[in-house]
Amino acid sequence: MAFLALHFILLSLLPTLLVRAGDVPGEAESLPGWKGATYVLPPGLRGRERDTANESPGLPEDDLVQVEQQKRHESEALPEPAEQPAQGDSSGGSDPSGRAIIQLSADEPRAYLFKRFLTDEECDHIIALAEPSLERSTVIADSSSGSEVSEIRTSFGTFIDKKADAVIERVERRIEAWTHLPVSHQEALQVLRYNVGQKYVPHHDYFSDPPETLQGGHRLATVLMYLSNVTKGGETVFSNVPDPTPKDHSWSDCAKGYLAVKPVKGDALLFFSMHPDGTPDEASMHYACPVVEGVKWSAPKWIHVREFDVAGEEGDPSVCADTNGMCDAWAAAGECETNKNYMEGGKTFVGACRKACGVCKPDSSNGTAVS
Repeated sequence: MAFLALHFILLSLLPTLLVRAGDVPGEAESLPGWKGATYVLPPGLRGRERDTANESPGLPEDDLVQVEQQKRHESEALPEPAEQPAQGDSSGGSDPSGRAIIQLSADEPRAYLFKRFLTDEECDHIIALAEPSLERSTVIADSSSGSEVSEIRTSFGTFIDKKADAVIERVERRIEAWTHLPVSHQEALQVLRYNVGQKYVPHHDYFSDPPETLQGGHRLATVLMYLSNVTKGGETVFSNVPDPTPKDHSWSDCAKGYLAVKPVKGDALLFFSMHPDGTPDEASMHYACPVVEGVKWSAPKWIHVREFDVAGEEGDPSVCADTNGMCDAWAAAGECETNKNYMEGGKTFVGACRKACGVCKPDSSNGTAVS
């Protein structure tokens, strides 16, 4: 219960975070396209997603209550946090299903590992959705420059809309239930593939460039879901958190000596990038070890301190609008070509900057897209 109480306290401190978020310094690389569009929760349903797909003006109130009770069921079924096991132990506790929440670090950073957060079928489904649209990942140093392929981050990635299908929507609600942070604060799901030798160097997930905080504010928390097993390597390592616990031969040398998490299919890592008072948590600095053997698939979900400002509902190709305040600047810097999937869209993602990239033209009378 202490774990759940922590998140309710965190939510109560969000106004403080909003005040302090614009002053956060940092050395992290900011990555283009990591502020995907979201939809806004209706009044009175903050902290829960409302299922509007089956609603109509005449839907009885009892039916609405039943929908909300069904949504809350997943939250109530979440296991309580357990103490951290030895670094070589990935059993997931006594639950035969292996489903358990493990507290990795109570402070600096606050980090938790959810064993079996996703089913194997969900992992495979997300990979199948993402694979046809993969592009080489890029980085951007600041909001005024274009992105570029860099040795900082050598994976391949793509984006998936929050409403891509029923499976993705279910995963989004599960993230909300675990973190107690609304779906409307989340970026679009990104899916990454790391081949042998590919990595991501030490970085923070909060922003260092103030303009990047205009939409949604700073990143408060990250949920990193592992979609595949990796024979060796690919660990997530917190480079500012020494850990003298011995690690056996199954860990790569890159992960030894620090707090680290192995990529295990279905597991999810939650950590907070900011303190409750709105200051950055330097201990949240982390990196992805190079894959030594196998292929690593992961799906990071970044959660902000406030909702995103969107012109239209996410995933609606009939609306010609930019869902990110930086779209014009990014388009001028060449992002429509170098970051095409995020900017213009693809099979699994309705582009965030379709208007700025000239993919569509808005109808002056109602804002709908005109080809």
